[in-house]
Amino acid sequence: MRQFTARNLLLLAVLLCSSCSWVSQRIAVTRCNFEWVSLSHEKSNLTHTEFQIELRAQNPNNTAATLDRIVYTFYADDLKIAEGRSQGPITIHAGKTSELPIQLKVSHLSAVGAIARIYKGEVSQYRLIARVYMSTAFGEMGYDIELWRKGI
Repeated sequence: MRQFTARNLLLLAVLLCSSCSWVSQRIAVTRCNFEWVSLSHEKSNLTHTEFQIELRAQNPNNTAATLDRIVYTFYADDLKIAEGRSQGPITIHAGKTSELPIQLKVSHLSAVGAIARIYKGEVSQYRLIARVYMSTAFGEMGYDIELWRKGI
């Protein structure tokens, strides 16, 4: 009976330690620094225009940081022009910096005014509001980041 109990305790300890590591990777995201690196026009057709935003995430932690997903909204001045989400989890290694590309697909019908202002160079600032999500044993947690960039 004693051997059975000791084995169960060892198994429980291993499970707790591995889940602590998993949770610490998610919580480490809240201490990461995000920077907007660039905004570039990718391509256009009759119905939409695609842009790419490059973000840089710097992880000052001594453990990897894992973002399970990012949901974002993109604005040109105060005009909302796109929404989207990342594709799958993103891991930023301990003490490292990672590039995070975000693809924006903007419908010409819904954002014709903003697109015209972008092409004319009349946008004074861009804003990206993102909600970063982390899955934990207690459910999904999220926090907001807001990044600004002067017009191009």
